[in-house]
Amino acid sequence: MHILEYLFPRQCLICSRVGFDICDKCFTTIKHTLPECFVCNKLSNGYRCHKKCFNISVQCLTGWYLTKSLRLNLDKQKSLQIYSSYIYLLNKLVSGIQLDNYKIYPLSSTRNQRINDYLASFLRNKIGKNNQKNVLIIGEYIDDINSFKKQITEFSLKEPGDIKAILLFKNS
Repeated sequence: MHILEYLFPRQCLICSRVGFDICDKCFTTIKHTLPECFVCNKLSNGYRCHKKCFNISVQCLTGWYLTKSLRLNLDKQKSLQIYSSYIYLLNKLVSGIQLDNYKIYPLSSTRNQRINDYLASFLRNKIGKNNQKNVLIIGEYIDDINSFKKQITEFSLKEPGDIKAILLFKNS
């Protein structure tokens, strides 16, 4: 343990248990999302958007449903610029994904740009530099579907590879 952890111990985001960003007991209470199209919110195979919903093939993996209580706790931490809970959840979400062959970009957002930039830079630092043509967009959640579609369209024009998105939460 670092000396700062003795002075300012981490507490579980949900139950305030000391020593964890989110304890295992509380983590199991956060509901996972089902694989669905990010445009119409109907079920789809492999988190891909339907061809009738969007003309570009995008795989958008969403981690968990964002409830009101979880949002309030995260917003309180975000206002204090404490992002350790976000990093914990992001590590859980991408633990089984090979990120070596992706260029990582933050999700463009009007409300969450700071946290999206932070999450993207964290993953970039974790995997190091690469020269791949596949695009991975990282963000907290989609707050404007049209700006997300516009961002995907821009990437599809300048980057010829596969486009994927990883979002921590889906608004419920």
